[in-house]
Amino acid sequence: MKDSREFLIRDVEQLLEEDDVKEAVADVMAKLDEAISGLAPQSRALITRFFDGATYDQLAQEHGVPAAEIETWMNRVKRELAQQLRSKCLVKH
Repeated sequence: MKDSREFLIRDVEQLLEEDDVKEAVADVMAKLDEAISGLAPQSRALITRFFDGATYDQLAQEHGVPAAEIETWMNRVKRELAQQLRSKCLVKH
């Protein structure tokens, strides 16, 4: 009886942990969507294409600029996005 009770408790704890993780992931994704929405339209379009799997070379071809310029743009957009996220998220250590 004691073993089965401990097993049940472990199962319940695991389910609670999984729910906590799912909730945390959903919260982070909502904050990410909100941060992306806060970007300028051109930045939002660029980062969205990148997240969809477009490479720097593909983006460069689409925009008619060298890949190095896309890399510079993307670094700027990533910094903007990081700033947006920092303003929206409280990180616990």
